[in-house]
Amino acid sequence: MSKPVSPVKENNVDMTINGYKSSSDFERYNFNRWLKADLIDLSDKLKLDHVPSSAKKYEIIEKIEEDLYKRKEPLDTVIDFPELKDFFDNLIEEGYYNNGDLVTAPIIKETKVTDSPSEDNDTNYNKLNFKDDINDDNNSFKFNLQEKFCDIIESTKQINENVQDFFSSLITITIIFQIIEAILLIQDFFQNKRNNDYNLIVLLTVWGITYVGLPILFAYYFNFIRYDLMIEIDPMMLNITKGLIFLLLQHSHLQTLDTNHIIDHFNSNSSTVHKICDCFFMKYLGILSSILGNVPFIFSIVGALITLYVL
Repeated sequence: MSKPVSPVKENNVDMTINGYKSSSDFERYNFNRWLKADLIDLSDKLKLDHVPSSAKKYEIIEKIEEDLYKRKEPLDTVIDFPELKDFFDNLIEEGYYNNGDLVTAPIIKETKVTDSPSEDNDTNYNKLNFKDDINDDNNSFKFNLQEKFCDIIESTKQINENVQDFFSSLITITIIFQIIEAILLIQDFFQNKRNNDYNLIVLLTVWGITYVGLPILFAYYFNFIRYDLMIEIDPMMLNITKGLIFLLLQHSHLQTLDTNHIIDHFNSNSSTVHKICDCFFMKYLGILSSILGNVPFIFSIVGALITLYVL
């Protein structure tokens, strides 16, 4: 018994989305392989709104695809958007554009009726493909892992930029220099066991007045850049004042007197309050100069040079 053979062909009209060809009918370009930072840069170039850097990668991809598929003609992939060349080439090859316009004609699909049920069954079962279904979980895992990795990179970059901004300011450099001087004073006090020689708190107070308070006071009132930059304290004047104070102490009689002699003179009977205060202050200035040495002057020079470089 011969098998019935029908040469009839069917013409099926696909009226997807009102009979017009949409982006879902084409093989979609995969933006998942892009880094999140590159996607953010692309969204900025496309001038998309409401795309914060904290957004998830898939959210950024959705907004980019929504914008690109709405365009009636490809973007300039030679100069402006070379990174989108593969994307638009893929759409052009698939027939998404027709002379720069969206294809609006209905999609006509021809399907041939099979000669026999056996051939139809063979064809259907032999061409079953479960590859995509099997890899769905793996792709989802890879996507999430890549997204988390990109988030870690972005967070690390942001922290690095914040640290750079912090250490690249004049005020930070000045504070670091002052901390080093204070550490030297504290270290000398405990290392040499000079508990009986002087009071550490008083010494730090004298240092704060001499090398911190006075330079800041002068830099505040003698501010030559306040009209150009909104800075309350002139960093150059601060360093110059600190250097001048050091030179003043360096060439005063404090440097010609031994610290022990100052201490002995302080312990002797003084008749007036003025002499007591004068001797007390000289004692701690002498100790301060003997411990720090040329460190304040070196820091003032370095600070002035950095100020010249920055401003």
